[in-house]
Amino acid sequence: MRHWLFAPLAVLGLTACALSTPTSDQPWPVPDARCASKHVLLDAHFETGNLGQCTVDDDGRFVLGLIPEDKPPINPSAWFAFRASGRPGDEVRVRLELDHGFARYWPKTSRDGRHWTPLPSEQVLTGGDRSEWMEFHFTLDGAYRWVSAQEIMDTWDYQHRIRALGDIDGVSARLLGESRQGRPIYLLETADRPEFVLFIGRQHPPEVTGAIGMRAFVDTVVGDSDLAERFRERYKLGMVPLLNPDGVAAGYWRHNEDGIDLNRDWGPFTQPETRAVLQWVESQESAGRSLALLLDFHSTWEDLFYTQPRSNDPPDFATRWLNAA
Repeated sequence: MRHWLFAPLAVLGLTACALSTPTSDQPWPVPDARCASKHVLLDAHFETGNLGQCTVDDDGRFVLGLIPEDKPPINPSAWFAFRASGRPGDEVRVRLELDHGFARYWPKTSRDGRHWTPLPSEQVLTGGDRSEWMEFHFTLDGAYRWVSAQEIMDTWDYQHRIRALGDIDGVSARLLGESRQGRPIYLLETADRPEFVLFIGRQHPPEVTGAIGMRAFVDTVVGDSDLAERFRERYKLGMVPLLNPDGVAAGYWRHNEDGIDLNRDWGPFTQPETRAVLQWVESQESAGRSLALLLDFHSTWEDLFYTQPRSNDPPDFATRWLNAA
């Protein structure tokens, strides 16, 4: 198998007082699961929840020290997600502080954990671009409110999504493998063809805009347009929307449960998540099919496309694709 193909073309969606660092002989800190002031409770008792280390000032303001799941170096995608409970009308004031990374994500809120709205700019204060702190406030208009770095897409969302896609004529859904903690990793497939393409999503838990981009892309290629039908006539599709379910469920910044960046494991294949994909690709190649293209959906601070060199096959793919858009 051509392992160099796992240096993929990545389709990227755009995103928009510090902690004390433990010394080398100290255990890495664990995020708090709950934190309470006199009238308001913050908790992270749900998939993707991550409070960081929480303290409460004398005036009732919550200070969340956001910490990655493992010791740096680690990508500075400072994730946070919590639920605020209290009396309707209570004001909730939060300060985020980072010693590793910066306040990358504008806070979003939800009344039901499913429908999300960014906080208005007048309710958010930062220290500027790549600031190591952020402050925001909101008023409870019900018993609770979810707050998150990005809208939450947890494993429940993916299970329902995969079930719906598997009901489409010509698309099948099956178990590809399991994560380190035993969570299912699902594969969507279309009919066998001499060539196949592979789409991968959510290697990095906070990169929700990349997941949204993949959702729209998959809806297009499995749709009923003439172009989509011609595409599926030429290529078999293999789609893995959620490769890192453990990291997503735990609210991690980057890694899987073994502390590995899966996007740096395409070659050593030390992790069950990447090995599951490798085994599927090898099974296709053993059946005489050739991998024509890999699209890996991410989010990043400023780039839209990371691509192969122009000399690779297919030649100058990204330029020709963008010119045709």
